[in-house]
Amino acid sequence: MPLTLQGGNGNIIGGLLGGLGQGNVISGNGKAGVSLGAGAANHAVFGNLIGTDASGMLALGNTFAGITLSGASGNMIGTTLGTGRNVLAGNLQDGIFLTNAVGNTVAANYIGTDITGAKALPNQFNGISLNKANANTIGVPSIQAGNVLSGNAYYGVELFGGSTGNSLQDNYIGVTANGGGALGNGSAGILVADAPANTIGGSAAATGNVISANGDAGIYIVGPGAAGNLLQGNKLGTDLTGNSARGNALEGIYIETSPSNTIGGPLPGAGNLISGNGTRGIFLTNAGWSVIQGNLIGTKADALSALPNTFHNLECEAGVTNTTIGGPGAAANVIAFAPSGFAGVRIRNGSFNNRILGNAIFSNGALGIDLGPAGVTPNDPCDTDSGANLLQNFPVLTQAVSGGATGTRGTLNSAPNTAFLLQFFANPVCNSSGYGEGRIYLGDANAMTDGTCNASFLARLPVPVPPGYAITATATDPAGNTSEFSACQSAAPVPLLAITPGSNHQASFSWTNTAAGFVLKQAASLAPPVQWATVTNLPVTTNGHFTVTLPIGATNEFFRLSFE
Repeated sequence: MPLTLQGGNGNIIGGLLGGLGQGNVISGNGKAGVSLGAGAANHAVFGNLIGTDASGMLALGNTFAGITLSGASGNMIGTTLGTGRNVLAGNLQDGIFLTNAVGNTVAANYIGTDITGAKALPNQFNGISLNKANANTIGVPSIQAGNVLSGNAYYGVELFGGSTGNSLQDNYIGVTANGGGALGNGSAGILVADAPANTIGGSAAATGNVISANGDAGIYIVGPGAAGNLLQGNKLGTDLTGNSARGNALEGIYIETSPSNTIGGPLPGAGNLISGNGTRGIFLTNAGWSVIQGNLIGTKADALSALPNTFHNLECEAGVTNTTIGGPGAAANVIAFAPSGFAGVRIRNGSFNNRILGNAIFSNGALGIDLGPAGVTPNDPCDTDSGANLLQNFPVLTQAVSGGATGTRGTLNSAPNTAFLLQFFANPVCNSSGYGEGRIYLGDANAMTDGTCNASFLARLPVPVPPGYAITATATDPAGNTSEFSACQSAAPVPLLAITPGSNHQASFSWTNTAAGFVLKQAASLAPPVQWATVTNLPVTTNGHFTVTLPIGATNEFFRLSFE
């Protein structure tokens, strides 16, 4: 007979020494194994086998869920104290079903596995279902306080019916109890269906979940009501170490028709590791105002070694608008190692106003950023075309130099009388297409087109790179449409300024004429603010060098070359 509590307060079902005789075997019942009904509060369910035989190794399922909480609040299902975890497996519906339930905690249980946490013993629906259930805690961020939600027939966790304010932290969803072996749920690890403002993971230590090896995506977020969810600190498609692939069969994260969700963030620990998955790392369709920041996509946990997703690392299908991908400093994503034929970031037609800023994008099999049809999209005069990110034109670099800093100049042809944000990047080698990726972010500049659609720019960037590195750039319009990367421009070394004393209180200043655009400047003092003045004497070309001869007085004079 199932165990049912309607109302009441503070009862304990089982005990902290479950493995030593305090836990119950609650299995084979015609309804739920344990039912906590309306008004049931502050009860504890510890150390029980719910849906298995007494060994915890064989299924003896309850007809409904292992545990149902309906209108119940403040209850504790499982604990890390002693052997207080429950094993909820083999049930003919969910492991745990919460409906109209508020403020309950589910911690440290094995849900969908046998008592070892290493072998699937599926619940025939989901591991945990939350329907109209708010502010519940699934997993507690401390040692072994997360749940193992693996091996279930459908989802590891499903949130629906407007469930909001729930927290899922430190759980293993689709892997074994040691975080290493694949033990996937039959469908996605987590489904968030029209359920807003839930938190999956976190930026603090031990708050992220491992969501891997599942039979569909790692996380599905679907429906217009699934807005404002926060995904941080999770490993999607890897083992616990972040060094070995345990790929979800499809995407790491899939979002459809759901607005304003956040994947990662700029705080330390907020980024997700999204690697090793069977299709894309992240896939968005008909979703607006997503924020994707601070993630590692396609790498191991070291952010340097390859652990590729199988398709594009990040793809925006039609209807994806106003997405922020990256940002300054720690908001930048690492997007790397997509296989041959696949891009780092793929923006499809019908997707626009998507900012792609500051990211480290490198070693992808196709373009770093690919708009519209596959391959480089040529610039068009005055940028009148439409399509993915409005097929924003990319800059054309005409010169790049690097020494103590990096300088570059070029042109942009785009919409007339418009201000554009230009971003510059460096790569050890250029993409095989001759167009860039962007491994090292160098800095920004602004360009304002005139009435004829043209702008010239010169950018002085604070980050130096070795000579020969490939410099590339992107352009972003005021609405947030970011271009593909420009063609590469190899960085030439900054010329050395040689000073040769001469007769009659004169000196010659010379530098190689292979690097154009440098101007000789002088100052009487280096005390701030330094006042550098352009030397007006025109250089003459002698033996492959520009040379300027100047009189030298009795006071100190300081000289430098300026890229202008």
